[in-house]
Amino acid sequence: PTPELYGVIANPFHMRHLESYLDKPDGVVIKPANGSQGNGIQVLMEPMRGGWRRSNGQRALLEDIRFHV
Repeated sequence: PTPELYGVIANPFHMRHLESYLDKPDGVVIKPANGSQGNGIQVLMEPMRGGWRRSNGQRALLEDIRFHV
């Protein structure tokens, strides 16, 4: 099965939707358009105080995620 696509950020104007794309209780995966071999993929497991928990256990702040995107 193919995972559900929550949104696409194709240009800076779409960044205003980022928080709504991240607002999922089961987590999200951010995949870059031009990444290869898994480079640039961010796995955000769940919301936590001040950000989201990454798959490696570290916290990702919204500012960090915006910079990455």
